[in-house]
Formats: sequence, structure tokens, C-alpha cells
Amino acid sequence: MNAALEEAVWIGVGIDTARYGHRATFLKSDRQPAAPPLDVLESAAGYESLRQVLERLVEREPRTRFRVRIDAAGQYATNLEIFLRNLSLPLEISTGEPSRNSAYRKAHYPKSKTDDVDSRAQARYAVVENPTATPGTPLEFLSLQEVVSQLETQAKQTTRLVNQLHNLLARVFPELATVVAKVRSPWVLALLDRYPTPALLARARAQSLASIPYLRRHSSARHFGRSS
Repeated sequence: MNAALEEAVWIGVGIDTARYGHRATFLKSDRQPAAPPLDVLESAAGYESLRQVLERLVEREPRTRFRVRIDAAGQYATNLEIFLRNLSLPLEISTGEPSRNSAYRKAHYPKSKTDDVDSRAQARYAVVENPTATPGTPLEFLSLQEVVSQLETQAKQTTRLVNQLHNLLARVFPELATVVAKVRSPWVLALLDRYPTPALLARARAQSLASIPYLRRHSSARHFGRSS
């Protein structure tokens, strides 16, 4: 083992993340406080206050090394992680999903549930369990994750809206879903926008129907339902 690591004075830093700010707890290897808990605002000033606490601990004891445990809960946790990885301080950072961190907190602090207790539990985990450091994510991957997240959100939204459309059709136009392959098809949506009820569609002229984009003319309702 590296001699520097053998002589290191380890401090566990547990950070419970939230949308507008985070709670940080600092514990020594004997699980006693190394510094008072800190509220870290989701701002440049808040992040600077965290950096100052870490730097003061190193100034006080140059052998200090930090094991930081972050609750990986969304973009705000990612912002904090990127900030910490760019500091020139002896940091080992690990991230844990909220469910696992919650289970650890319940095992050791079962009677309390606050941001302070959550961050304390993560600090305890960092200094007692010695978790393996989590590799940093390249910025290119972070951008890709953002794109994937947006696509997943859009897919869920589309599914929700299609289900709503089916529900409405079941009330006023149930026949349509039995003769078209997909009610979400662009030509079906254009048709419904122009003729939202069976009565209106029944009175439609062939020339008007033919003007709907992507709607091809067929000789039967069955083939009509399989239009592109």
C-alpha cells in the first residue's frame, strides 16, 4: 500500500443533495465531527463555502484525505460532482443511488429522517465502509445522457397523450380505432382535427378527404385503415 495512504487522516464527507441546496456532514474515522455540518446552496457562493471548509481541514491537518459520498439524485448532484472533481484536493468520490443510501440510513439511524441525518449516514458510510471510488463521467457522456433523458421523457409524454386520445375516441368515435392501424398516425390526427365526430366525417366530401396529407384513397374501410 502507498505510504501516503497509510499515513492519511481520512474524513468522510456525506452530501445529501436537493434541488435548491445540499447538506454536507464531515466525520473523522472515529465517527466524530471533523467540522460543523454545512448547508451548501446550489449556487457559486454555496459551492465556494464547501471548498473553503475542505481547504481549512487540509490546512489544519496536511495528511487529510476525503472520502466523499454523494446521493446521486438528478442533475443537481451531477453539478456538485463535477465541481468536486475539479478541485485540487485529495478527494475520493463515490456516488450511490437514493434507494441504497436510504436503506443504509434506516439501518443505522432508524428513528430519524431529515437532510442532516441523511448526510450523516452517507458520511458514516464513506468513512466506515471505505467505498470504491466512482469513475468520473466524461462531459461527452453527460451530454449524451441529457439527450437520452429528453427522448425518454418525450416518449412517455407521447404515450400519455395517445392514451388520452384513445379514451376520448371511446366516448365519441369508437369506430375509428377499429379501422385504423395507429390513431397516432399524422393523417389520422389531421383527419380528427378536421372531422372530430362520425357525423362530420360521414358528411365529408371525397375531395376534402383527399386533401389530407398522407391519406391515400382506397376502396374499403379495411384498406383505408391501413393507409400510411
